[in-house]
Amino acid sequence: EKSINSSSWTQATLSGAVAPTARKLRVVIKGTHSACGIAAFDDLSLKISTNESAPPVISQIENQTMLSGKTLGPLSFSVTDADTSYSNIVLSAVSSNTSLIPNSNLSVNQTNGNGTINITAVNGQTGQSKITITASDGTKSTSMNFNVSVSADVKMDVNLISQSLEDWTDPSSRFYY
Repeated sequence: EKSINSSSWTQATLSGAVAPTARKLRVVIKGTHSACGIAAFDDLSLKISTNESAPPVISQIENQTMLSGKTLGPLSFSVTDADTSYSNIVLSAVSSNTSLIPNSNLSVNQTNGNGTINITAVNGQTGQSKITITASDGTKSTSMNFNVSVSADVKMDVNLISQSLEDWTDPSSRFYY
């Protein structure tokens, strides 16, 4: 508890009395009327502010798998910030393996806190990459990571399939017991 003594009560500043992580503040005003000695109360206007900016919060995207040379997405996530408008939040994305997924192949967007990312893997490349999405409110930033596994796009050889079917339909190629 901390007492504030002010003759005008138009403005009194209370600093250092509340822990930075506190979410509740109890205010009790006590006083006595000078003429009759009874308790007197007046209107109270209380403004609690902090100079500390809250960082943005990004929801998690689960690990993903995709085919080489293909595009994955849009993958959805949400972005919130307690003290910054959505229009002032800047999103960016980077890949840990740019030979597999170049940063230029990451397309991240956000509208009113609803974010999406599209990912395109390089054709003919396989492997793993960690994708990091960062949200910044101009003061603080937060990052979220997820892994992407890229595997080969297996294409069946049509000639091989046709030849195999012909072998099965040609009576001379069948084995009998």
